[in-house]
Amino acid sequence: MSGQPLLLIEDLVVNYGAINAVKGLSIEVCKGEIVSLVGGNGAGKSSTLRAISGIVASKGNIILDGRNVAKLEPHHRVQAGLVQSPEGRGIFASMTVYENLLVGAHTRKDSLEDSLKWCYELFPILVERTKQVAGTLSGGEQQMLAISRALMARPKILMLDEPSLGLAPKIVLQIFEIIKRLNTEGVTILLVEQNARMALKFSHRAYVMETGVKVIEGRGQELLADEKVKASYLGG
Repeated sequence: MSGQPLLLIEDLVVNYGAINAVKGLSIEVCKGEIVSLVGGNGAGKSSTLRAISGIVASKGNIILDGRNVAKLEPHHRVQAGLVQSPEGRGIFASMTVYENLLVGAHTRKDSLEDSLKWCYELFPILVERTKQVAGTLSGGEQQMLAISRALMARPKILMLDEPSLGLAPKIVLQIFEIIKRLNTEGVTILLVEQNARMALKFSHRAYVMETGVKVIEGRGQELLADEKVKASYLGG
């Protein structure tokens, strides 16, 4: 990991009408890190990711690899390397697994074979499901597809929004092991996750959010042992 942030967020503000969802948030992600945003419902975690992706309007600076991308349209942010796997997976249910993967690479002009091979190595079950309609996959398989679709864009930073949501504990562990493997293979990850214990276990660093602001930050293992974090987010 280098000390220079790959992603630097400065004074991020997200409003939904009169609701202040994110209130001047500043965070950073260095190359090679897994960084988590944890907190309860309404903390502003998902709004932060959507603002970084350009899906919702925001104020503040979003600096990727030294370039401020805050004014770019969402598809141009994807081209720049900010790629999100959304909460709820957001797969195209009526399309096949293969077609979903191709959609993930729609901003690319080069060959896709290496990326397809990589996704199939990460998630071998998708090889068997290549021609299957995505809406017929299990919840875990849909999550694997959603992550793979994001990887097809070759992200500089992979943003994962609630990857464990609605999954059985065994599948949750499998997903997090894949996140760890991706990171060891060079993928920098910004993770939003309500399963705070699992997120902190697998993260280099984390930010705890409450009502749109950052209240605690630190290394994942340190926050796992922090008494306030344990009491508020880890069930004691």
